[in-house]
Amino acid sequence: QTVTTTPAAPTECTPVTITYDPTGRNLEGAAQVYIHIGRNLWQNRVTPRPAMTLAGTKWQYTYNPLPGTTVIDVVFTSAPEGGSGVWDNNGGADWHLPVTSCSVVSAPPVPANPTATVTSPSIIQFDWDDTPGATFYTVRRGGVEVATTTESTWFDIGRAPGTTYSYTVSAGNGVGSSAETAAVSASTPPPTGVSAPPIPFVMDGAADFPDYRLSNPGMTIYAALRGSILYVATWAPGASGNDHFIMLGASALASATTIAPWAKAGTTALPVASPFLAAESSGSYIGWFNVNGATTATARTAGQQMEGTVDLASAFPALPADLYLTALAYQTADAGILGSQAPAAVTANGNVDPNELLRIPLEALRDEDANGIYDRLEPGKSFVVTQAARSGNTFSLTWKCFPGRSYKIQTSTNLENGTWTDVPGTVMTTGATDLETSRSVPLDPLDAKRFFRVQLLP
Repeated sequence: QTVTTTPAAPTECTPVTITYDPTGRNLEGAAQVYIHIGRNLWQNRVTPRPAMTLAGTKWQYTYNPLPGTTVIDVVFTSAPEGGSGVWDNNGGADWHLPVTSCSVVSAPPVPANPTATVTSPSIIQFDWDDTPGATFYTVRRGGVEVATTTESTWFDIGRAPGTTYSYTVSAGNGVGSSAETAAVSASTPPPTGVSAPPIPFVMDGAADFPDYRLSNPGMTIYAALRGSILYVATWAPGASGNDHFIMLGASALASATTIAPWAKAGTTALPVASPFLAAESSGSYIGWFNVNGATTATARTAGQQMEGTVDLASAFPALPADLYLTALAYQTADAGILGSQAPAAVTANGNVDPNELLRIPLEALRDEDANGIYDRLEPGKSFVVTQAARSGNTFSLTWKCFPGRSYKIQTSTNLENGTWTDVPGTVMTTGATDLETSRSVPLDPLDAKRFFRVQLLP
């Protein structure tokens, strides 16, 4: 057999050695084989992808099933996490190895007395009472599963300063899991000499504001920035048969050469290890990949938006000048093909080419007052005139603009109660990456006084 286990009938109580025989298969002769392994239809996938050990002509890996495991899911590849390589996924069917449950009478009750305590500017201690009958606990931060532990204390390390985090925990054993506790919260202190943290985004399965929508050719892209926290959203997958992704990068490659996420078919033009938010259709998973620092993610129910936030100051070495975004729907099986994307495909080749990425200056996405309007579209905020100058009979205006939006110049002879009229020939649309633009208008030398203003067009 290609894949065997020791013991032949594994249980959730003991380690399982998985043996893979590559003879006559895609990975025959590979210098190293890595196992892509999860449980119960690809939950709790082990990351980074473990390297297997060569035993004669076969490859082996020992896995410790989590309590409640009923099936171990495996495929194999020649590439480590984030790399590109050859896969053996059993012809698209994967391998699903059944696991026998230990003898337990019932699921445990809900853990009692959860508490969250800040122990340092970047560490939060989450405690609860020992729960009778529990063999493990599942911890969630902001509604997203972040840890499985056998202890009744968990330390959340590496939290961002000046941020509030909420936690719940459920108890589990071989029979099942309890409901979650009520959420408890703790706030890390702001760093010395740094202003208060940005207003948090609302993670409720609905796009925070309709004006955050940047692309809508079927899939959607919503994005906004407060401080260094980026918010993104797109349609949640539900049980559509497609896994959904929002991918972002600080640059774009010259061509689509990076392997698609989650072993999907095709390639993308984003650099290897670029951050992405993903939600699966066949399970309940949603979360971020290739990021450091604070993140949140929520909602994968059909009809909702899958939303996420990420601290770009931690995700990238430095805040990028421009951000490259794409929202993608792939068939849920390994090697699933690309079905829908935003922005829309230019060439229907199953890849995400450079000209199919949404490029936008990061500063254009700011909405620091959290009113749903980008600051560069609000007069008096970032939509301001930065320079006005006269040269002979020509008057020039320079202002902070929003990429791809249209403007016109208006004029009046009386600032307080005069009538504003359009200056002919001044309607213009800014470029896709413009943050500032200018326009020159002619002056009548006989005018004693004249005023000008910039108007944003709908």
